Amino acid sequence: MATLAQVIAAKPAIKALGQNYPAIAAALNAPTTIANPVTVAPKVAAPIALSTVWAQVPSAERVAARSMAGFVQELQDAIALQDRGAMAVLLEDGVTAGAIKPATAAKLQALLTATVADPTYSATIPGPSIAAAAGLGTVTAEQVQSEDNRLGLGGKW
Repeated sequence: MATLAQVIAAKPAIKALGQNYPAIAAALNAPTTIANPVTVAPKVAAPIALSTVWAQVPSAERVAARSMAGFVQELQDAIALQDRGAMAVLLEDGVTAGAIKPATAAKLQALLTATVADPTYSATIPGPSIAAAAGLGTVTAEQVQSEDNRLGLGGKW
């Protein structure tokens, strides 16, 4: 394990802070970022919008589906929640009622299974602070000043 003085001396930007002990402690304790070990964004369900659904449904089938009691409201609720299970049940009901034809159902089924790269994925993730990575835990300004005084460096790390 490196000493506090060694860690400071190894980081030119921190070393340049001289005797600004609070700034040194803050820099040592600041979170860092590291490369995400997951190098490719995972796939997640593609968001579904009502307009996307209706775009796949021919006009006559839209009219028939809209005439089914509660269908449109349930569909809107399922889409608002991105509840694919509920959407699948509604699709099945639409086919059973004859409002949605099998060819249209196949197109809509593709929407239910479509995926996209996770939009929340990041190539970097939070990493340990410089101090934590060096095994020093959280460093205080007082510890930095004490180390400077102990070694008689006068801020010349």
